Amino acid sequence: MNKQRIQQIIQDSFDSLHNSAMIPDKIVIGDDTVIIGRDSVLDSISFITLFSELEDRLSEETGKEIFLVLGEIHEFNQDKNVLTVSVLSNYIMNLLDN
Repeated sequence: MNKQRIQQIIQDSFDSLHNSAMIPDKIVIGDDTVIIGRDSVLDSISFITLFSELEDRLSEETGKEIFLVLGEIHEFNQDKNVLTVSVLSNYIMNLLDN
């Protein structure tokens, strides 16, 4: 799975949050969209829902059980206190390659 497809799955998950009124505005993601951190539009509940949605969508698409582990993702971004779409996408690509 390439980065573009992974980001489309992330976008679809954000759209799902908006459609269910968990986030008020439709978000069009980009590499620098903040998922965790000061500029994130997600509260704790919408963040957990986003990750759950991503795991479900990725598992369905790959036919494997996928678990996103926040402690592992932090390894990709040790110098900042934010998690961006780009960092998450890179983590997912690495996870799927192993």
